Amino acid sequence: MLVNFDVLTYLMSITEERTDVSSLMRTCRTLYSAGIPSLLNFDIDFDVWERFAAFCSFMDVDAPGRSRFLRRMTLYMHHLTRARRTRTLGHILRILQHASQLHELSIETNDEEQRFDPLDPHLIEALSGLTSIKDLTVSMVTEDTAKVLQSFQSPAAKVYLFFEDDWSSSEFSHLDPIFILKQFGPSLRRLEVLFPAFSQVLRHGIQYPHLTELEISHISPLLALDPLIYSFPNLRILRFSEMDTFGWDDIEGEEVTRRANLLSQSQRHWESLDCVSADPVCLYLMGLNCKVHHLQLELSVEPWASRFANVDCIEETLSLTRPTRLDIAICSFPHETGFFQMQLYRAADYLTHLHITVEFRGGEGEDDVSGAINNVIAALPQLTCMTHFSIQLCYYGDLDILPSSLLLLDRENIATRAMEVAAPAIQYIVVNVYKDPMNLRSVWQVTRKDGDANSLNMLTCEAAQKVSSEFW
Repeated sequence: MLVNFDVLTYLMSITEERTDVSSLMRTCRTLYSAGIPSLLNFDIDFDVWERFAAFCSFMDVDAPGRSRFLRRMTLYMHHLTRARRTRTLGHILRILQHASQLHELSIETNDEEQRFDPLDPHLIEALSGLTSIKDLTVSMVTEDTAKVLQSFQSPAAKVYLFFEDDWSSSEFSHLDPIFILKQFGPSLRRLEVLFPAFSQVLRHGIQYPHLTELEISHISPLLALDPLIYSFPNLRILRFSEMDTFGWDDIEGEEVTRRANLLSQSQRHWESLDCVSADPVCLYLMGLNCKVHHLQLELSVEPWASRFANVDCIEETLSLTRPTRLDIAICSFPHETGFFQMQLYRAADYLTHLHITVEFRGGEGEDDVSGAINNVIAALPQLTCMTHFSIQLCYYGDLDILPSSLLLLDRENIATRAMEVAAPAIQYIVVNVYKDPMNLRSVWQVTRKDGDANSLNMLTCEAAQKVSSEFW
């Protein structure tokens, strides 16, 4: 019985494994033809030159017909530079010319330290001429990839850029993300950048009115906020991670930058942000001054990071951001008692949700675990508006040395102490012990009598899940 070709194509399209599609294609010419669209719908990612060159040759047998089925592709810089000396370059150019439905493109490098030969000008033009890219990744911004970005024709909504890991180098200071991405102004909605060299001055006329989410990793302590506020006026989510302070000792410069940021926000500022994630010292140095609905702080108490555990940073951050929801992740050495004076009283008038995560890295003793819990509870001030409280204990060490006190933890006792100490308005308490795949979570509702906390009622099933979803 003959099967309609469109039916064969559909059956191929719902086959989940690339190897299964490939096996079916080898059985006959009809299935070979029917399988090509499905085969090319998978991620195209060949990091070995020989396989990449063979793929390009295969595609160029019918570049107009086959390239239109490409959806997600990863290209490697060492392949692109090597292709300049081979006929593979012509294959790539014809593939890109006809890739009219390619939605996700990544330009990657296997070695961040490697320096690459210049790209062929025709290849720069072909990459720039793509018109259907929605999601773009460039894992190392070079002079050539910057040229691609500056003349890119696709209305990309999500962009990820990895810059040279020396933001203080004048050699790369002109590669300001705000400037080189100006072609994306009408379309960009999410931007993630690593080691960026943002300009200290405004890029007048360059704005991204639809960008709502910005993530910056490995930033300079001297980052100026005003250019970001000007270019991303409708930002809703802001994440900072891993400020580059190793070997940095310009404390005076940091304070000058902080004062300048505070002053500039008296003229131009974000009215409010939905979510901000950073460590306290980063937000302190940035001087971010606006209402933040959901603030996520990651605190490290490594011995070398004592300057960043300064409680003044936390106090000032809470005063300037006035969060309604607050997440605090405490990483490493949770038994250090002095660090738990977190000045949370600064948020007492507006904080409704508090979620604290204490991370154990392995090697802690029983006293360390109980001490960490005691310190967290003892540090809680009277938070008069708080209705939801959650504490999560995460263990990332070897299961063989998992402290038994985590497994035997009296979670109801913790909930009771939190109810008594912290919040007269508390309604729900969650206590969670997590070690993949173990997840011991208990949820309670606080019942009251005559206005005073009376008892804890454990919630289960849908009721517990609904409360937990407030935090996870």
